[in-house]
Amino acid sequence: MKELTPYLLLTHIKVNGNPFMKSPAIEIKNLTKTYRASKKSPAKLALKGVDLTIPRGSIFGLLGPNGAGKSTMINILAGLVVKSAGSAKICGYDIDTQTRQARASIGVVPQEISMDVFFSPYQALENQAGYYGVPKSERRSD
Repeated sequence: MKELTPYLLLTHIKVNGNPFMKSPAIEIKNLTKTYRASKKSPAKLALKGVDLTIPRGSIFGLLGPNGAGKSTMINILAGLVVKSAGSAKICGYDIDTQTRQARASIGVVPQEISMDVFFSPYQALENQAGYYGVPKSERRSD
């Protein structure tokens, strides 16, 4: 059986770019993610050496079929999935060494509802703050 290699279609449009902004919005080098094997399935290569630079001020589309690695790449940038290799920066902040600044520079809107509909707004905010390690003394959920 021939192994299919997932692919990503990467495209962007430059919109009023500011030449004084030195670091790109997103800079990815050799990003790789392999999900470990389990009892039921072999290891799965989700990303294989992805290189990508998105200039600040761009409108960017990340397109590809199911299983191409789009969600994996976004989740790595958002700090929700641990990469296997490579590096990534968001607005110049390294996702490994400058985690807080990188996470503060990106927002992810999931396609599906990703919170418990039975949580009150207060509980949802407190829960999210806990995920990001915001100390209770610094939270503004009220």
